[in-house]
Amino acid sequence: MKVIIFAGGLGKRLWPVSRSKNPKQFQKIYGNETSLENSFNTIKNKFDVNDIFVSTGADFVEDVLKTLPNLPPSNLILEPMSKDTGPAVTYAMIKIHQKFPNEPVLIRWQNSIIKNTAAFIKAIGDAEKLFLDNEAQFVYLAVPSKFPNTNVGYIQATFEKLLPKTHNEVRKFVRFTEKPDIDTAKQYQKSNDYFWNPGCYITTPNFVLNSLKEYNKEMFDDFVVPIRNALGTEKEWDVTRICFDNAKKESVDYLLWEKLPSKGIKVIKTDYDWHYVSTWSDIKDALVHEHDSNFVVGDTLLGNVKNSVVANFSNKKILAAYEIKDLIIVSTDDAVLVISKDNAGKVKELVSELEKRGKTSFI
Repeated sequence: MKVIIFAGGLGKRLWPVSRSKNPKQFQKIYGNETSLENSFNTIKNKFDVNDIFVSTGADFVEDVLKTLPNLPPSNLILEPMSKDTGPAVTYAMIKIHQKFPNEPVLIRWQNSIIKNTAAFIKAIGDAEKLFLDNEAQFVYLAVPSKFPNTNVGYIQATFEKLLPKTHNEVRKFVRFTEKPDIDTAKQYQKSNDYFWNPGCYITTPNFVLNSLKEYNKEMFDDFVVPIRNALGTEKEWDVTRICFDNAKKESVDYLLWEKLPSKGIKVIKTDYDWHYVSTWSDIKDALVHEHDSNFVVGDTLLGNVKNSVVANFSNKKILAAYEIKDLIIVSTDDAVLVISKDNAGKVKELVSELEKRGKTSFI
């Protein structure tokens, strides 16, 4: 089995630490780890480093190799520009298909925290066995839904069998729904057949490319065919860049996963203490157990602060906070963010406003 870690996003919701030239995957926002290191460290004991690939932006080659010094440079899959996960996954599958067309590939994003690594590795092993036994061509990992969540996708799956060694469940895939509204998420929460999608899939390059040909022929004809025909030629990079430029910015969930029928798809229902991380609030909730406790970074002075993020990434000043609750305060050398914890996702809007005002040096 091969692994592809996707690390091409810009992490605008984690501004002011995550910047366009030095995004979150290369920043030590998880204490002493970057999110890319964290993703790599969860799988490094199961997989040989030669079987691990990283898909990222072409501008981040040095950053990836500095962050993961043991990764072979040939295992970098470089995207000419960011067009969301749809084009990124498609391109990665084209590249892996060159050498490993029918080998299972684990696809995972770097924007999550897995706290029970052993359980995660067991779930991957269960999924791999489904391929070896010819029971599946595509496997979702699914984790329990802990609350109605509009920021993640949901997987509907019905029970098939219990796996005796790991106690994970094999379930029959029914459908996938990306980011439902709150009323729908509440209905899913009451059901025993709906689970969070942690963004971890096991499939083969052949399955993905053949499925695109059948269920998204426009993407196949306009993206897959030209790039595949140019592989190994002097025109490969230029053709790839043009195809990315013309491609719609779209998640792989909308591009393909939601279009797939249930045939050949299985679900491994498991719980490896997965936490989605896209905001400062997410990081606090994932790494701090007690509700009223704080996520604190750097040189700070706190007085009666509760349920807050107080993070100082500057070594030139101290960050002091007193008598506050439910706030996010993040300081760097050139910027300070203050926002309520409930509105953590709106940091992206602040970054957009900076772009409109031409404050490009701050983003």
